[in-house]
Amino acid sequence: ERPFLDVRIYGQVFKGLLDSGASRTILGYTGWDILRRLGVALSVGSSSSCTLANGVKCTVLGSLTLPITVESKTVLVDVLVIPEVSSPLILGIDFWKLI
Repeated sequence: ERPFLDVRIYGQVFKGLLDSGASRTILGYTGWDILRRLGVALSVGSSSSCTLANGVKCTVLGSLTLPITVESKTVLVDVLVIPEVSSPLILGIDFWKLI
């Protein structure tokens, strides 16, 4: 069974997948869609790509800094938006180190 953690981002509850193999925190399509509808702006830099755990290459749509809250602790996390990712939110090692 995969480990999940309920977190809050701008008042919305996300079930984040705790992924020790991910160096960065990632918003997938459904997670980004929720925040986009709330009016959250995306910082679009030069086009970049990454390789997922299954070996698939994907495009990074952009990044943003999000306040992620666990219980009463809030940390600011630089998050990559990768629409090809099926999970709404993957909490990578960068998040683990902050929390």
